[in-house]
Amino acid sequence: MDINNKFVFIYIGRVSEEKNITSIIKAYSKINRENTKLLIVGGGPHLADLKELTNKLNLNNDIVETKVDFKEIINAIRECSTKIEQFGFKIDV
Repeated sequence: MDINNKFVFIYIGRVSEEKNITSIIKAYSKINRENTKLLIVGGGPHLADLKELTNKLNLNNDIVETKVDFKEIINAIRECSTKIEQFGFKIDV
């Protein structure tokens, strides 16, 4: 993956419809992508749909979808240009 000297956006998590990753891809398609990459790290039932959307928007060279071992996630995070963490909420019932 060629990400040297690129601004890297990353999504790490389960790839499912409720995560709304399609919005991330659609937003990414509207920016100047000359020196950027979008990494989607994870697996799930929505991965094939995201690959189809990536093809439709002609983003095959800009978006990398991959499954990684949990131990490799830290390496993916290190590749990011900026780190912003977003945590889900836990609700005790």
